[in-house]
Amino acid sequence: MIVQNIIYPEISEEEKELFFRGNALTDKNGILHLQAGERIVFDTYMNVFDAGIWREYTGITNWKISFEACGNGRISLYRFYEGTRTLVSFKEICDREDVSDYIFFEEKGNALYYLQIEAKDDFRLKRAIFSTEALSKREVCIGTVICTYHREKQLLQNLEKVKASLFFKKGTEYFGKLNLCVIDNASSLPEQKEKSLVICHNSNTGGSGGFSKGMEYVRQHKEYGITNVLLMDDDVDFYMESFYRMYALLSLRKNEMQNRVIAGRMFRADKKYIQYTKTEIWNRSEILHTGWMQDMRKVECLPWMNLQEGEYSGWWFACFSMEFVQKEKPLPFFLHCDDVEYGLRLGTVPMALNGIQVWHETYEYRQSPVITYYDVRNSLITNAICGCSIGRRDLWALWTQKLTDYLKQGNLEYYYATILGLYDFVMGARRFYREDIEKHHNRLKTRISRTNRQKAWWCLKVIYVRLMVCYKKIQNAYRRENK
Repeated sequence: MIVQNIIYPEISEEEKELFFRGNALTDKNGILHLQAGERIVFDTYMNVFDAGIWREYTGITNWKISFEACGNGRISLYRFYEGTRTLVSFKEICDREDVSDYIFFEEKGNALYYLQIEAKDDFRLKRAIFSTEALSKREVCIGTVICTYHREKQLLQNLEKVKASLFFKKGTEYFGKLNLCVIDNASSLPEQKEKSLVICHNSNTGGSGGFSKGMEYVRQHKEYGITNVLLMDDDVDFYMESFYRMYALLSLRKNEMQNRVIAGRMFRADKKYIQYTKTEIWNRSEILHTGWMQDMRKVECLPWMNLQEGEYSGWWFACFSMEFVQKEKPLPFFLHCDDVEYGLRLGTVPMALNGIQVWHETYEYRQSPVITYYDVRNSLITNAICGCSIGRRDLWALWTQKLTDYLKQGNLEYYYATILGLYDFVMGARRFYREDIEKHHNRLKTRISRTNRQKAWWCLKVIYVRLMVCYKKIQNAYRRENK
């Protein structure tokens, strides 16, 4: 079974060292060309093979690197562990026609492996793959749920990319192993209902409502044989290699790891070589991003890139077991914190693997008073449900300081949005769980714009009294209603 393709797409010079080091050119057919005397090394984030993490996840220790090439040169396999590089084996290629060859290797420790190519004359690499002769442990079919709202261009490009992949090509091991379910909260795309691609109209219930409807669709269609559900944003960029590696990991991972979420990292859309986050730690809403802002072109990042850490995965790319999705539904947060609470409810450490990631616009580009409202309200609800809230007096001191900062900055809209988020939290669980989330969202901008200092002071008085008098009851109600 193929577990990792070595890929070398046409990319900018600044991104190149995510894929390989040295001078080479990729043509439109995906063939890598080297001239005489050139050398390239695949000790990179996208192409190094982490035999240690694959052993940890699957128990497999025997692997094979296969390649197809032509020309005059040498292909070498190296082992990289604790800063030491050791030549494992090499193959000499000297043929104008395509030659296929392979190298077997065994790894019972935690080493990385990578290829190096040295061209003595013109040399072309057509393909290189890491694989195992171990049999797949289980049948896998991935139900991919995408929630969208007026992002037709990016979404349709992504759908075309997936439909052009091996998952839709007859005769491959991937064919029929991935279905797409798009929930269109704007109802702007034509509805479509096929086994491989469904587009459903939905009222604007936000990301949480859209993903919930997609999960419900997957639950209802048991005849599709879905084993895992991938939640993915509509505006991300990605390589299909992320899906192929995820498919291999789902097929081969140990039984005791079946309920763990597979986390797709987020790389920055504006600086594509920067990993914004690998997995997340909630930290009572002061979120910690593991692997935050790392330049993944650097060799020193490689030994630690797949370290198992974090509490949950963001829904820009997160793959859950169908068993968990069958039992658990996201909360009606509209947006933000739905992925946090759902992941904390799962309660397992996310599985991360190099090459499974998306490129996405980061948090600082997505701020607004409305988003601030949801961040405030939903983080407080999440803390209440998870039992990690701070004390009432500390909470009051924290938020009054933030409100004071907004006033000093002259950000009245953010000031009012924060107060409304606090107010709606203290008004309790019954209101949150029973409210029509589309109507609530539609009224939100008006509520913020119509709030003035007098109304804000009145809300603050209510917030203070309810925090001091019934804070524990408020928290218990959120937990009770969530069961």
